[in-house]
Amino acid sequence: MAAFLDKLIERFEKLDPERRERYLTNLARERGFLQNIFNTVEDAIIVLNGERRIIFLNRAARQLLGITGADPVNRPLLKYLVDGELLAIFQREPLDEPGALSTEIKVRHPRPMTLKLNVFPLRGDPARAVHGIVIVMHDATAEQKRRRAAFQSEKLGALATLAAGVAHEIGNPLNSLGIHMQLLEREVAELKPGPRREALAARIETSKLEIERLDGIIRQFLGAVRPAKLDYKPVQINALLENLLEFAYYEIAGQEIGIEKHYDPAIPLALMDEAQIKQACLNIIKNAVQAMPDGGLLTVTTKLAGDEIVMSFADTGPGIPREQLGRIFDPFYTTKDRGSGLGLMIVHKIVTDHDGRIDVESDPGRGTRVTLTLPVVESQRRLIEDAISKPQPIKSPSSGPREPRQP
Repeated sequence: MAAFLDKLIERFEKLDPERRERYLTNLARERGFLQNIFNTVEDAIIVLNGERRIIFLNRAARQLLGITGADPVNRPLLKYLVDGELLAIFQREPLDEPGALSTEIKVRHPRPMTLKLNVFPLRGDPARAVHGIVIVMHDATAEQKRRRAAFQSEKLGALATLAAGVAHEIGNPLNSLGIHMQLLEREVAELKPGPRREALAARIETSKLEIERLDGIIRQFLGAVRPAKLDYKPVQINALLENLLEFAYYEIAGQEIGIEKHYDPAIPLALMDEAQIKQACLNIIKNAVQAMPDGGLLTVTTKLAGDEIVMSFADTGPGIPREQLGRIFDPFYTTKDRGSGLGLMIVHKIVTDHDGRIDVESDPGRGTRVTLTLPVVESQRRLIEDAISKPQPIKSPSSGPREPRQP
């Protein structure tokens, strides 16, 4: 490389002024052309010299690092690494070896994301020392979510195959047990009143309740894994949520839980399966209530974000530990003493069946926020206009139940 540059300089010095000017103009044009190419690349590209100072970065790199204002060229890269995880890597890792670094990390600045990081040393030839570094960074957040969704879909497919057999093998014996419990109940009712009759009756009642619970788990499991045929109808989300909160009012108020509502009036009618969306939202509300046995605050928020309806449910409970957060959608995973571990799995299925997504954020000690995002596309609006010849009266969100006492 050095020999090539020496020859290039020697030849350049022999050119007449007019040809030098033309040569430099062509170089500048080609440099600008290459910069334009790099600026269209979605990955962040940064080139450093031997002193770890920036000699080039593309537009994606500026955005990913949150660089605004003065030109960062010739400035140290470390000055622009605000995220602690990213800064630690460039402070501790040796980057002068072939294929110096290839890793995936989670960063929080300028926004939370999963980052694929690749660092390569620049050498003139294998025998020469490193005189620069190329850094390529890729925001893999969406890719990671797609991988998780695909993995979840594969799990549900396997579970659906298993579910039919399990439901048959367990359902029939449960039905038989239920019938025999009824027969025993009749026989016990014919015994003389006394402590023995009461004890037997109590045990039979307990057994019946456990049979019903197992039957309920099987039905929940089948509902969670079987393909659903959605019954699309125009739904007003604000009214739907208000009705749900009215339905759950006495349970919420009985636990000294306050309700705070922030409804976006701009949310339009949207086509969805009302019964299933109600089930998903009710499951989330119940989870939030159960997370606050000593009282707290449930905040329900809706907003229109472009062509998406966003609903969030935030509680002030103990939160979910980080090591458990990644498993909350797994079947039968629960932290409750008598939970089935199917509630959030069902919510996840309902939302994904509607081409939506569910996100859970939790801060241990401060609470959990569950966010549902559902699409509203222009074709939906046209279908709604065709289906509704005149405006239908929709219950006003402000006409809900009286608020429980705030904790």
